[in-house]
Amino acid sequence: MNQIEQRVKDAQARVKHLTLAILAKTFSGELNADWRTQNSGLIICEKRSSVISPNQS
Repeated sequence: MNQIEQRVKDAQARVKHLTLAILAKTFSGELNADWRTQNSGLIICEKRSSVISPNQS
């Protein structure tokens, strides 16, 4: 059981590090329009923007 717990902790640490790295790149401008085009499946906000847009007909 200790091996499983350690693997879970390691995975959680990797996820936290990845999340922080993505946020850092986002705020530094490294995630640009090309990245958004290549990774459009990851961008949920754009798909939902029409739901909250005040300019709907």
